[in-house]
Amino acid sequence: MKWKISILIDMFKFFIAFIFCVISSISYVYGSAVVEFNKNIGVLSVKTWKDIRDENVVKQKLDYSCGAASVATILNHFYGFPISEEEILELIAKDDLMASFEDISRILPKFGFRGVGFKSSYNQLMSLKIPVIVYTKHRNNDHFSVLKGVDSETILLADPSFGNRTFSRYQFNEIWETDDDPNLKGRFLAIVPIDKVYTKAKMDFFDPKPVRHTSRVIVGGIHRDIQ
Repeated sequence: MKWKISILIDMFKFFIAFIFCVISSISYVYGSAVVEFNKNIGVLSVKTWKDIRDENVVKQKLDYSCGAASVATILNHFYGFPISEEEILELIAKDDLMASFEDISRILPKFGFRGVGFKSSYNQLMSLKIPVIVYTKHRNNDHFSVLKGVDSETILLADPSFGNRTFSRYQFNEIWETDDDPNLKGRFLAIVPIDKVYTKAKMDFFDPKPVRHTSRVIVGGIHRDIQ
């Protein structure tokens, strides 16, 4: 029995020593991890969950600026047109600063864009190829968010308050279907260039096959979907 215990102790010591060696060989430098093991060196990209959550999203700085932040998200990260939330709020120039689709559409031509509002069904959303601003209502709170991905079951929002966030179809419809029209229950605003030829658009910003965040893990520094 004693020799078995001795072997177990030796194995445990070896395991601890191995873990220590691996940990001591990892150094983090400016968002990357340099890993050295058995003289092989590799660099893994390192992102925090906050980095992932807020990537390519202009976050709202004020309680009432979700509309301005949504416009800034689309112009900056889809069209490559640099503008801040503050600049948009200054142009809206309302006493309460709470923007409507009409207010947003009014200022867009100053940047070479126009806003086109739609009432639609969820099925019609699935035909979208570009991000749009959606109007939602939760617990009597009006809110604007950027729809940047949609399929038959999942919605991906670049939300100015919560960052990148996914919803099931049912969850999204609960906050988006605000109209009494039985066929066209939701509303969105498309932002399109006045000049139809716009080469700066980053088409990979929009995801036609979004994956629920609850079914994603990070393996070896790479996002992989759980099937």
